[in-house]
Amino acid sequence: MNEAPVGVAQAPATIKIMLLILSVEALGAIAVGVWVGIEAFGEVGSHLVGTLFLALVCFGLAAFLILTIKGMVQHRAWTRSAALAWQVLQIGLALGSWNDDNRVMWLAFALFIPAVIVLFCLFRKSVTEWLAREIPTE
Repeated sequence: MNEAPVGVAQAPATIKIMLLILSVEALGAIAVGVWVGIEAFGEVGSHLVGTLFLALVCFGLAAFLILTIKGMVQHRAWTRSAALAWQVLQIGLALGSWNDDNRVMWLAFALFIPAVIVLFCLFRKSVTEWLAREIPTE
């Protein structure tokens, strides 16, 4: 017999921390998408199609993160892979902000620190148990 999933209120602290960070990242992706979309029409000489495509990519990322959050609340095992993939990509973005040409240290740290926290939480035993697939016993 399958039991009903436990609500977020009973979730371990590591899950709550990950949900909070992923939610902030999704909101950030939406904000960047809106900003880029507005800039597409306001800046002289910008490439309209390319800028709108970048806005759509940001909205797609936000949708991906929202689905990951929803799946994590529902104890879906695939959410670990989704969160892991995005955090690794986010660390790559953070390292790209560390280049010598235009150092944006606040952005690098704003991307790097949450990603490391989520990666740390992903491999905790409490998260493994929360997202464990139930093996049918028949």
